[in-house]
Amino acid sequence: MPEWLPTRPLLLGYLASKGLLEDLSSSENLPDAVDGWDYLLERIYQREERIESNLDGATLRRILERVATLARNASDQLGPITRTELFSAFSEVCGYEPDEQGVLAIQRLPGLGMYRAEDESRCFVDKELVGVCTGRELLNFIESPYEAVKNKLWVDTMNSCDSAIGPVGAEYCSRKLRAAGDARGALRQTITFLNSRSDIQCAKADISAVMLTANIELDLNFNIEEISFSNLPIEFVSDTSDYGKLQFSHCFFSEIHLESGIDQKRLPVFSGCMFDRVSGRISVADLPSTNFHSGCEFSAFDEAGSSVAIRAGQSSTPEKVLLITLRKLYIQSLSGRIESALHRGLDVDERRYVNDILRLLKRHGLATDYSKGNGVIWLPVRKALERVKRILIAPAECGEKLIAEARAL
Repeated sequence: MPEWLPTRPLLLGYLASKGLLEDLSSSENLPDAVDGWDYLLERIYQREERIESNLDGATLRRILERVATLARNASDQLGPITRTELFSAFSEVCGYEPDEQGVLAIQRLPGLGMYRAEDESRCFVDKELVGVCTGRELLNFIESPYEAVKNKLWVDTMNSCDSAIGPVGAEYCSRKLRAAGDARGALRQTITFLNSRSDIQCAKADISAVMLTANIELDLNFNIEEISFSNLPIEFVSDTSDYGKLQFSHCFFSEIHLESGIDQKRLPVFSGCMFDRVSGRISVADLPSTNFHSGCEFSAFDEAGSSVAIRAGQSSTPEKVLLITLRKLYIQSLSGRIESALHRGLDVDERRYVNDILRLLKRHGLATDYSKGNGVIWLPVRKALERVKRILIAPAECGEKLIAEARAL
């Protein structure tokens, strides 16, 4: 079974009863969480449509996605969602108050679990599931911004929410936009619309998250204010697109990574922002002052274990590539990486070891690959996170055969 599938008995029982676990287990190429939940939700609501005579599967899924947007105001973005909010999501999507069948449809929405029985509040059972739902809501906004702002619940949430969309939602949007063929044009149109409004700052932050995830260049001024990016690690490497017109004011970032030697003209401007951790640089003085204005605050510079520190060590080149690859898969993101991204930031000599290192990681149970139309995605094995941390902290003393095999390449 896919590692991303949560082991909740009620959810697994539901998926098994509908035959959806067989759909997954019969696949030779198991999808990652982004494509996996998108597929499961599509199949789930095709089956729910047969039960619910008044609502089609697409409408039922849109209700769940609107509920996911409401959950973004919670600290963990999972909920709780009150009974009133569930009914409001139904009404906004369907255009009428839920009748008896509508109430039953709300109670059966897959992906939601009971939060408090006494007030019938619900919550989402999985962060990646809710990430796909919020990503789909954001995609609908990108495709039709003028229509999306007619939805009061969505607008109110974008005005009250202070956290940008997470990596799963941003990646979902990125893949769908790339598949449509004009991601840059679609985002440019959306930014033009957003620049005409002084509200919905959270939607602006979401669009910036998609741009950074998809590495799409920005040619319009775009300002993001007072939003937390605590759920979205961000990196700027040698082939990062030009974000010189992007500005963040009084935002919070849990982690950003700046590769040494990157052209500072391609970096966004940060004014009065707070950073929990900056990797790739050793101090405030090591940051480009044209991009990080006075008023920014920094808690830590995580030089230990960064690519710079790894390269400064005495290990062989393939060992260094191994450690850098593990860091990209497990520390910078746990959502998986397109194979081409694992070559970024490496010199010509280092890049020639990447494919061998990936085969080693797969053989040692530290990575799995998943083929998509636009390339191969490499996924970390999440239960191995602590093992990988031990390797990164003490590669010479961790006792892993993996290190010796990499050294021998």
